[in-house]
Amino acid sequence: MEMTRRGFVGGAALASIGALSATMLAGCSQESDASEPLAESGADAAAWDREADFIVVGGGGAGIAAAIGAANAGASVLVLEKAPEKHAGGATSVVAGIVNMWSEDKNPASNWVQYRTMGYKSAERGQKWGENLPDLLDILEDHGMGWETGSRPESGPGNIADHGPALYAALMDAMNEAGAEIVYESPVTKIVTNSETGEAIGVYADQNGSQVAIKANKGVLVSTGSYASNPELINSIHLPGFEYFSEDSPYNTGDAFQLLAGDLGAATMGFRDIEYDTPAIKLASKEVGTSVGLAKAFAVPSYLYVNGAGSRFMPEDLAIMHNKDVAFPWLAHSRRNPDANEDGFEVAMENYVNKTSFIVLDQACFDAGSLGNTNWTWSWSHFKDEGDSGYLWSEDNQAELAKGWILQGNTIEELAQQMGVDPTALSATVANYNQMASAGEDTELGRAAEAMQPLGDGPYYAIELGVSVLFTTAGIRSDDQDRVVKWDLTPIERLYVTGNAGMNMFVSPGVLTVLAAGYTIGQDVASLDAIQA
Repeated sequence: MEMTRRGFVGGAALASIGALSATMLAGCSQESDASEPLAESGADAAAWDREADFIVVGGGGAGIAAAIGAANAGASVLVLEKAPEKHAGGATSVVAGIVNMWSEDKNPASNWVQYRTMGYKSAERGQKWGENLPDLLDILEDHGMGWETGSRPESGPGNIADHGPALYAALMDAMNEAGAEIVYESPVTKIVTNSETGEAIGVYADQNGSQVAIKANKGVLVSTGSYASNPELINSIHLPGFEYFSEDSPYNTGDAFQLLAGDLGAATMGFRDIEYDTPAIKLASKEVGTSVGLAKAFAVPSYLYVNGAGSRFMPEDLAIMHNKDVAFPWLAHSRRNPDANEDGFEVAMENYVNKTSFIVLDQACFDAGSLGNTNWTWSWSHFKDEGDSGYLWSEDNQAELAKGWILQGNTIEELAQQMGVDPTALSATVANYNQMASAGEDTELGRAAEAMQPLGDGPYYAIELGVSVLFTTAGIRSDDQDRVVKWDLTPIERLYVTGNAGMNMFVSPGVLTVLAAGYTIGQDVASLDAIQA
């Protein structure tokens, strides 16, 4: 999405976070018919189409773990997923599967959760998640989930074998065996609450174009994932003026905001950060529809990043993923004020001095291996097929060169013209970089000597870069029992939120935290008494 004046102003005019409106999330969650036949009152709820003890909105990792927890505790469970079956799973289905195992002696869950939420969740809640996690992992291992080391790590880091697809397959197998039901292509359009007590009593869902009313006898969980695939929402909440390319599921568009904040006045929190990642390859990402990422490392490091002015703007070995210690370099703003003859909006956009950026490399770097996501172990584009917003970069880069995603020039000056960059400026930048690389010291930006090599013989190549969003963690606020709360922090009874829709963790929660939280909510809901008609 190119950011135009109309797009910018339209985004800026959207509702504030404190009162997210339907306008803000148009396209995220379908609006309910204004003439809904079912009154929002337990006494008048005679028109339910079906019912279940526990309704889970969103069939990603957190939601399926919750379904397992509740179904194994004896509750009837219905999961409503808006994506088609082949695209279900949310972020969990495309994660790398890197975990940090809790253990009471080395890495207790109580400490981990308090640290990652900065005290938002209590040590007691974290301890409960930690107590439940081994049971869930036993279940998943019984249903085919394995570990790269062959056995579950006792503590500390580990890796789930075959990554997100295998994890999600085990979750689904365990859920099916537990007796929970999932219905695909059924986006929930409204949470129904009792007009007298305020508690959640069911949902409206859209199934094949018809509204279906489903009663929840015990509770409702909203686990609709992040808003990483809603660039308009990201522009509204965070910095405007950028194209954002999502590595997350294309179906993760922030539905929880409309369902909970927009409709029910739920509180929100945690909008400080986005989980950024290695830059996206811009032209590929625009064509594919999700972020196609740049390679994490290059066998021959004869490359550099430059902005639209032809200048370096960041150490190219800077770790971006999950890094909260550095400002994301693409977001730098010069704050130059326009003069009387300039268009203020255009100057505001131009002040994002790194908004246009490229990687520039030589023939040796090009020949040394894939420049794209070939060796990644996460992201939607890596795991999904072409035609389903997936793309796996070629090993030799030739297919992408032929597509025009990679620019080529026999000289740096010729390449600069292809890039739309001043040839003199780019030539000077490359010459200065080469001098520092040859001397073994980056006196300009501090790139490690072993991670830099002078650009050698041409031809030379450039790839335009974009901002890649791994996922988002900000969302709906909940209490210590994971119940949705309003702005006065009173809970909406029997209504829960978790996963990237509402964990609100300062640091990435990690897949184990998401699964443990969901599983615990499922057990909690199953233990409730049913709503009395």
